[in-house]
Amino acid sequence: MPEVAEKTAYYMSRQLAVVALVPQGVRLPKGPWLWVADDSLAAWQVEKMLGDVFPVLKDTFMTFITLTSDADVKEFERSLQGRA
Repeated sequence: MPEVAEKTAYYMSRQLAVVALVPQGVRLPKGPWLWVADDSLAAWQVEKMLGDVFPVLKDTFMTFITLTSDADVKEFERSLQGRA
């Protein structure tokens, strides 16, 4: 069964170097996703916090996206199929 966002929040995939803002009840993309912050923070604040908490991420380019529906999640997953 696909994992669903328990609350509206930022979720991170270190494997993909992606942070996604996902509303409560929307399915998370396939793979491991870690809750990193609630939605009260701005993306730049989340980025700074991640660099402070995970120093290894300071030199990593993290992509920030918003996935508001299952259709967005499916489109995101399709976009990953083209990656090598």
